[in-house]
Amino acid sequence: MNTKVRNYLIEIAKQKKTITYSELSKACQLGLKMDSKADRQRIGEILDEISTKEHDEGRPLLSAVVVKQSSGEPGEGFYKLAERLKVYSGSSSEPRKFWEDERNKVYNYWEDKYK
Repeated sequence: MNTKVRNYLIEIAKQKKTITYSELSKACQLGLKMDSKADRQRIGEILDEISTKEHDEGRPLLSAVVVKQSSGEPGEGFYKLAERLKVYSGSSSEPRKFWEDERNKVYNYWEDKYK
């Protein structure tokens, strides 16, 4: 697991902010460009691994703080991961609400953890 990315996402969560995929790549010196399909896939794999571990440890999906620059919402990979982990039903008519709720769980978890 990429602990540098995980630790950075925790810092973002503690600030109750979001970060774009491109900003995350730059901040963590991943060298990934979001105009490259392969690089988008790679950052997705990194985030998938982190959130899967978080879920396995009973924590909310940390990747909820990572969003697309164009929409301010996470990419499809976030929802697919949530479906695989059985925390989201893809049939939900309100994916944005699911994401906002999960993001708020992340904020609250890390805020409570460091009070």
